[in-house]
Amino acid sequence: MNLYKEDIDSIYAVFKKDDLGAKYLYGNDVKNGVILIKIKKRQKEWLTKT
Repeated sequence: MNLYKEDIDSIYAVFKKDDLGAKYLYGNDVKNGVILIKIKKRQKEWLTKT
């Protein structure tokens, strides 16, 4: 999945790689840091028969 700037609705939190909160949430897998974002829902167009 590609993520583009216009897909981001809001940013909740940014953790640096040595932040204890990021390590608590995601363990030792954090290499560069963690960013928590909300992604916009995409509208689907439905075709209807008339």
